[in-house]
Amino acid sequence: MIKKIALISIILLAFACKKEKSAYELIATIDPSANNKKVEVLRRENGKRTLIDSTTIIDGKFSFTGSVESPDIYYIQIQDVNGTLPIILENSNIAIDVYIDSLAASSISGSKENDLIKTYLKSRKPFRDVNDRLMSRFRLNQSTTQDQSILKEINISYDSLKKAANIHDVNFIKDHPNSGFAAFTLERLTIGKIITKNEANELYHLLPRCH
Repeated sequence: MIKKIALISIILLAFACKKEKSAYELIATIDPSANNKKVEVLRRENGKRTLIDSTTIIDGKFSFTGSVESPDIYYIQIQDVNGTLPIILENSNIAIDVYIDSLAASSISGSKENDLIKTYLKSRKPFRDVNDRLMSRFRLNQSTTQDQSILKEINISYDSLKKAANIHDVNFIKDHPNSGFAAFTLERLTIGKIITKNEANELYHLLPRCH
């Protein structure tokens, strides 16, 4: 618990020396085919996503305004659209060009942290693609032959994929240690026990501290 509190403190410090506006304004454009659909802003709390705000898409646009005490990761969820779009919500002007067919490819501007999220999601796409192919093979095998040798092969491939994805995330933290998103990523890896304590400590000491 102490280490978790310390890590959260580092996350806040990653933003502490930046001058912020007192409020945020998020303006998004989206294909008009999504008109009248509901859009929600969610935040993960205690392992569950909590509704923070909601609105409706009108004329291919939606917006949110408000203020946050400190930057944090939030998720935009659109009615009838698969997946969520992660953003770092901070008191600034944020513009999003939402790609309804691929939320991960959406363009977010107005925040260096959100630019970094876009870079991260793009770099993770090959892992998502492989995971989708493995899931398709798994479902096909389960609905047809239920061949145990194929299932074993899929499990081995999936384990290898997870290891490669975790190595990618560790390297991402090392490459961007001064970002708040790196701290959020480390928090996820640590709480999920995806990395060892020694690995967590090594990465923890790379993160910025204000003096």
